[in-house]
Amino acid sequence: MLASWPGQVGYLNVRRTDEQGREVRTVDVDPERAPLIRWAFERYATGEVSVAELLREVTARGLSTVPSPKRPSKPLGKATFYALLTNPYYAGMIRYKGALHPGAHEPIVEPALFDTVQSLLKARNAKATRHVRHAHHLKGLLQCGSCGSRMLLDFATNPRGTTYAYFVCSGRAAK
Repeated sequence: MLASWPGQVGYLNVRRTDEQGREVRTVDVDPERAPLIRWAFERYATGEVSVAELLREVTARGLSTVPSPKRPSKPLGKATFYALLTNPYYAGMIRYKGALHPGAHEPIVEPALFDTVQSLLKARNAKATRHVRHAHHLKGLLQCGSCGSRMLLDFATNPRGTTYAYFVCSGRAAK
């Protein structure tokens, strides 16, 4: 029996019975979606397209989620696609307690190709600057001492109308 695993587009959950009659649950490569994911990694590794352009191209080629009994198939969103490109699961690795370990599943992309894509993504993110209306000489340089998240510039105004700038941890709500 095949079922979708919503966290890993390109893989299908599989239930098998072993020699002793026990049910074994594992994952197999999705023959329909895995070639599209491999193509997406190869295309991005050329350095010629952005993530948004690549998402449009791979959606036009037919990449979508696996339909379930309750939800139809739909195109991937930007965040899901970016998570796909940065997930080491596709290179045959699993993340457990913050460390990477070799997985028992078949990788869709080669580890070298995965590493190339990661370096390109990091290089693009480092170059990307956001144009915001509030400039501060420490903005973008500070990190939280507790969790390591980025510090965000915020402003407060007192009852007399004086505005003060202060920094807030961006991870405080999530952590």
